[in-house]
Amino acid sequence: VVYQIREPWALAEESGFNLNGWQHWNYDGEVIRQGLNFNMWHDLTNNWWWNMGFNREFSVMDDLITRGGPLMKQPAGIEYWFGMGTDRRKPIEVRLFGNGDRLDDGVLFNQSYSLNLRLRPAPNFTFDLRPRYRKTTNFAQWIEGIDSDDDDEDDQFVFGHLKSNVWDVTTRVTWSFTPEMSLQAFVQQFVTAGDYRDIKQLAHPRTYSFVPFTGTLDEDPDFNRRSLKSNLVFRWEYRPGSTLFVVWSQSRSDSFDNTDPDFKPWSGMWDALGDEGDNIFLVKVNYWLGL
Repeated sequence: VVYQIREPWALAEESGFNLNGWQHWNYDGEVIRQGLNFNMWHDLTNNWWWNMGFNREFSVMDDLITRGGPLMKQPAGIEYWFGMGTDRRKPIEVRLFGNGDRLDDGVLFNQSYSLNLRLRPAPNFTFDLRPRYRKTTNFAQWIEGIDSDDDDEDDQFVFGHLKSNVWDVTTRVTWSFTPEMSLQAFVQQFVTAGDYRDIKQLAHPRTYSFVPFTGTLDEDPDFNRRSLKSNLVFRWEYRPGSTLFVVWSQSRSDSFDNTDPDFKPWSGMWDALGDEGDNIFLVKVNYWLGL
């Protein structure tokens, strides 16, 4: 159900309101998603904008979380998001986004926030910077399936209480020297850490109940990782329809599997500059045959 206001009114230049509902089944007839959604968006008279919405997801059976094992109950929960931004026509544009979700009884809680800054000091030059932070607390995060009786089928489905943090910063620069010649740069730095506690296993299929896991895991699931990815692309259309691309791509990463991972976003980003990685240089030429 959609309702839109296409002319100025008390709160905005233009607005929209949406009410949605859904139900999904798999091929076995199991309901795997059902919920309701309300969201709205507003373009303001000063050309700023904002939007927001939320979902109410009802309890269903999850056919993927045990990675090929039995169905497992997924508790009901709420998801929300919001966004706002300044005038898109200005040389400086700022956008703020946030979202989160929470299952009933607090068994899952996610938060994510990002800030987008766009600078256009000239028509042919754009600079974008987007830092983003995400925090997760999940009472039952999948770890692994274990075949304890050697019948080639997993019979223990192991989960843990995960607390994790993610920090990434994405930078993009586009510089058009002429309509036929441009230079584009992309850099993304990523740091994450996750700590598992309260290791347990699913007690019964089609439930959200657990019992302590007394076996041995194949490896420590805790993690601490960082990475840096970048691309530099020079494009030249040296004749109509014929283009030359010169590309330098770089990928660096490192990981530390430890029992007490520390989340250090700033030092992790700096240290990623010195991690081992791959450098790829390539040239691509297109030539248009005007037949």
